[in-house]
Amino acid sequence: MPLYLPLVDETPEWQRCIEIIQDGLGISRVIARLLVNRGITDLQQAASFINPTLDGLHDPFLLPDMATAVGRIRKAISSGQRIAIYGDYDVDGITAASALYLFLKGKGADVEVYIPDRYSEGYGMNCQAVEQLYARGTKLIITVDCGITAVDEVELARQLGMDVIVTDHHRCSGNLPRACAVITPSRSDHSYPFCSLAGVGVAAKLIQAMGGAEALEEYLDLIALGTVADVVPLLGENRILAAKGIERINTSPRLGVEALIKAAGLAQGSIDAYRIAFMLAPRLNAAGRMSTAYLGFSLLTTQDEEEAARIAQQLNEENSRRQQIENALVEECIDRLINSGDLSAEWIIVLEGEEGEGWHPGVIGIAASKISEQFYRPCILISLQGDTGVGSARSIEGFNIYNALKHVDDLFIRFGGHEMAAGFSIPREAIPELKQRLLSYAHHSMDESLLIPRNYHDGLLMPQDITLSLVQELRQLEPFGMGNPPPRFLFCNAEVENCWTVGNDGKHLKMSVSTGQRLWDAIGFGLGDKKDYLLGGRKKVDIIAAVEENEWGGVKKIQFNVKSMQAVLNDRDDVEAFLEPFYFKFFDAFLQEIMYNNDCINGKQLSKAEWPAFQQVSCEEAVRCFKASKVGNLILASTLEGARWALNLMVEEEMSHTAFAYGYFHEMWETGMNGILLAPVIDRVLFRHYRRIFLLEGELPLYPRLHLVEGLRERVYVIKGWNSQGLLLKDVIERLDVERPHFVALYKWLHSRRPGQNLWPGVSKMVWQFNQATGQDINEFQLRLMLGVFKELDFVRIDSQQAYVKVECVQNPRSRELTESVLYQKYRAWIEGLQSHCKKEE
Repeated sequence: MPLYLPLVDETPEWQRCIEIIQDGLGISRVIARLLVNRGITDLQQAASFINPTLDGLHDPFLLPDMATAVGRIRKAISSGQRIAIYGDYDVDGITAASALYLFLKGKGADVEVYIPDRYSEGYGMNCQAVEQLYARGTKLIITVDCGITAVDEVELARQLGMDVIVTDHHRCSGNLPRACAVITPSRSDHSYPFCSLAGVGVAAKLIQAMGGAEALEEYLDLIALGTVADVVPLLGENRILAAKGIERINTSPRLGVEALIKAAGLAQGSIDAYRIAFMLAPRLNAAGRMSTAYLGFSLLTTQDEEEAARIAQQLNEENSRRQQIENALVEECIDRLINSGDLSAEWIIVLEGEEGEGWHPGVIGIAASKISEQFYRPCILISLQGDTGVGSARSIEGFNIYNALKHVDDLFIRFGGHEMAAGFSIPREAIPELKQRLLSYAHHSMDESLLIPRNYHDGLLMPQDITLSLVQELRQLEPFGMGNPPPRFLFCNAEVENCWTVGNDGKHLKMSVSTGQRLWDAIGFGLGDKKDYLLGGRKKVDIIAAVEENEWGGVKKIQFNVKSMQAVLNDRDDVEAFLEPFYFKFFDAFLQEIMYNNDCINGKQLSKAEWPAFQQVSCEEAVRCFKASKVGNLILASTLEGARWALNLMVEEEMSHTAFAYGYFHEMWETGMNGILLAPVIDRVLFRHYRRIFLLEGELPLYPRLHLVEGLRERVYVIKGWNSQGLLLKDVIERLDVERPHFVALYKWLHSRRPGQNLWPGVSKMVWQFNQATGQDINEFQLRLMLGVFKELDFVRIDSQQAYVKVECVQNPRSRELTESVLYQKYRAWIEGLQSHCKKEE
């Protein structure tokens, strides 16, 4: 299961800082705690964070070489020298170039912008571009968002008689270029109070140096776009620039930004950091990825409304094309990993494909991010063209992808990056060696625990603190982003009183959640698959949620936006609660295994003598395997007793990193990690990703096709002696057996119910009412089977919705035998096969 971790560990010093800020600013303890969690530890910092203003910006002349740069630019303007701004093709570079261009143009400069092509030139300065600029009469080159490593290119410019001013935010790994000015907050030979500016932030400091803080106001919308898009920490000066820039976007954006907002289908005044990062920035980035970054520059600098609308629409179309290519690529990668990979061994994912077959070099970086996020492993995707591949790498917390690639950099033509992302070019023939060496490096340098996702939270939130006024206070902390994540709180042992799915295909989950003796509305986007487990009783869960305001019908209420939720299994009572829907889920496995596999049921069950000779292990040996490694071990349990034993074993042996679920694992990252599957759907269990699959002695007859799975025999182990009382197959069969009297009793009960009494919130409630009314003792498997047969025979109509199940008897149905139902036929063949096996065993 994912690790739930606090953003900051609680210490006496942490408590002291909270108290100082709470008392000094007169704010709630919750807000003071959130500030300290974000590294805001003194009153001055906190006051500036709560109320960011341009006055809080540092003196730009604290940056190295700033005075020299300002003097050289002023000389160029006054003497009419041609200036070239050398930018980059991402949003940071485009906005930096646009802002500086507009500012210098306003000062009367003879200025142009040069942005290298992503594919033919690559990132940063290159000598051919320097020569082109010289040929056009350029006397001064100002780089934005690049240049810090351009030692040779700057030297060439000097030899050609051009001066260069470097403004960049990337770290320099060697000697500085011999430019007339090198402005970066991260120079080791200089000290600047804030070192996390984006490229557009450094360009903004140059504008501030030349025109004062008031000169920035006109360009704040551009500065905010680049700052948010470059995923720099939204703290310090970045917070000021982003906050004031978002205000500008929502009140008086320039024509190009306004057109981009309309093209994205957003309302004016609704822009926040999230919408910049996920809706506006991708459209600007699509220019450099799919065609030319000059489109983005033209959009942000145009004064023509029609041109702005036309370019914004073109970027919208380019982004749609990018999304289609990206989605197809991600789907292909997932399919290859699932069907051809081995995630118990592949701790770093490396895949390659032909550029002409959908592996567009402009989208492999985004696709690698998505694959890395879904499988929670470092991911490298390589686009091949001719004899060369272009690779893009993304990583996970705790694994430095730059160091990993540095370990094999003898294979690369070009290579660069940082801890979480990198890029390279490589000869095609070197890719197999790259894979082998990176896998070896990962196994030697990566702890298995890094493969378990980490979900961070801001600590516990007490019920008395959960108010609408708190929601208003939380808005003071916007904009949220890197370094200032949206506040999320941990709620331990919360109980789900009720839930139902909403949205297309029931993907989302609405809930009533009880915590601290109070009931809260909750929504979990993408959590619809958890509904079946949560129904039928008060289930304890740990959740991480944002606290939000939800307005419906003019009434404002608190709502938890659940970001992550996991079942709590602390003791045997929790295990029993988790097992309540076992027979409901067993029916799903039965349908998949028996009903939808025509080759599965032929009336013949393997006898014990015919089963493959699977290796046998003791319970202790199985536990040792789970404790020795966090990956590659899987237990299957297809009886209630077996499921109870497996979950209790996990609790008692403190195997806390073991994933557990009904049917199959829904999260990609769980594949290959140690796990327990209850009532497994065999066709959806990804066996190839496990080194050891453990079955429970006595349950083998419940897997009629398992021995047919290719390559499985040598990896299957049977745990013997797990049930001290001895699992009797005939007892299992009794709980799965449905005879004609059961059908008669159910039909009579349904027929006797008056209108309005045929609606239930779920199958478990229906089973309970039936047993209470008739004295029967059936479970959800038996009920769902009978209802399925009745429906197939046109005896009943079943309306199964997200929030209820409705069963109505058909008036005057045609008399039919149970054996006319295909479901019944296959069920009888299956159950009789089990009964025959049981007799042979006896």
